[in-house]
Amino acid sequence: FKKLVLARVVEPTSKADTLRVWDELGVPGAPSLSTVWRTLARSVEQDWRSKIAAAAYAHATRSGPLTVVLYDVTTLSFEAEREDKLRKVGMSKERRVDPQILVGLLVDQGGFPLEVHEFAGNRGETLTLLPVLDQFRERHSATEVVVVADAGMLSAANLNRLEDAGFGFIVGSRTSSAPYDLAEHYATVGNIVTDGETVETTRTMGAGVNARERRVVWQYSHKRKI
Repeated sequence: FKKLVLARVVEPTSKADTLRVWDELGVPGAPSLSTVWRTLARSVEQDWRSKIAAAAYAHATRSGPLTVVLYDVTTLSFEAEREDKLRKVGMSKERRVDPQILVGLLVDQGGFPLEVHEFAGNRGETLTLLPVLDQFRERHSATEVVVVADAGMLSAANLNRLEDAGFGFIVGSRTSSAPYDLAEHYATVGNIVTDGETVETTRTMGAGVNARERRVVWQYSHKRKI
């Protein structure tokens, strides 16, 4: 397993093609492909994921408690003709129609990986965040965690679920036009803003009983305007 990981660091490729990488590196006693498959099956049976996650968390918190984590999702496509329980056709970031899986990655403030999880390819991105955070909190007894995510997580229902579960969050997104939130600001001070200037407003997100008022911070970028 260690040799497999190191080879993938040198050249990310398929497990079958990793045998070529070992050969080119001159790795003594390189395992066969059947040994690789048996090792991966054993890693699942013995829950190596938890041991690796515990070691990663210990490394990330060696200088103090971890209070901020970053989360993102990507897709991995497979050249498979048929779907299965995990590989499903879904919304592809690469606009592909092949079966895929979703991969959710949780990292610390410096980008060091803490947790990686896989989900069925037809699952919505917003539905992956809370399960990852719940497992992270349960595994490490992390009670005060603020998660930073991108616009893929930006839905009122998802933010409500995070809030109800006791997580703080910072969700970032980009807009190409001035939002209605800034109408009062413009009416008061005009619409001249400097590069990098920030304006804080509040916005009601959601509808009916699910509506909640949230703090919103806007930053103007001259680079994005041009």
